[in-house]
Amino acid sequence: MGGKVLEGYESELGDERCLILGHSEEGKPIHVVCGFSKSGILRIITVYEPKPPKWKNESKRGKSKT
Repeated sequence: MGGKVLEGYESELGDERCLILGHSEEGKPIHVVCGFSKSGILRIITVYEPKPPKWKNESKRGKSKT
């Protein structure tokens, strides 16, 4: 309910999508990719936990410097 939009973009299918950062009840970060179809229907595309090496932290892409 209190997610933060990290990215917004248009997919190759022509619909609008966004990447939202939220947290589980246990406090773990969760990414949700969702989008609106051209007819206005909200669709959840995928849900995952952001982890290295693709994510430096829960809201920044890239490898961490360790």
